[in-house]
Amino acid sequence: MQRLAKGSQKTTPFYYYVGSYQNIKGVNKKVYTVEKDSNNEPIVRFCNFSTYGGSEYENNGIYVVDDTANVTTWFDPSIKSGGAISLCDDQSGAIYEIMGEPENIEQRNQETTFKVRRYKGGA
Repeated sequence: MQRLAKGSQKTTPFYYYVGSYQNIKGVNKKVYTVEKDSNNEPIVRFCNFSTYGGSEYENNGIYVVDDTANVTTWFDPSIKSGGAISLCDDQSGAIYEIMGEPENIEQRNQETTFKVRRYKGGA
């Protein structure tokens, strides 16, 4: 089967986090937990991670730059909207939440692409 041209290398390791809501002091707060294998070790996946400088917009007269990126990775049906990722080599521990629904490129179940935004709820 032919490989797609959108992302051929996929050399950036990342962890995938499952998103859920937890009631903390009467407020529903989004909580991310890392996906683990049967040995209770975090699952490492590989992707192409491209930031292109983030997204810029104006909100109530304030200039805002969101830390966003485009991710292309191997297809995995467990990667869904509402989840998040973090780069394994990132010393800051930043978590990026998935924006929208990940796209199954050409419906081939080979590669997935999605956009992420840096999670501001803590890292």
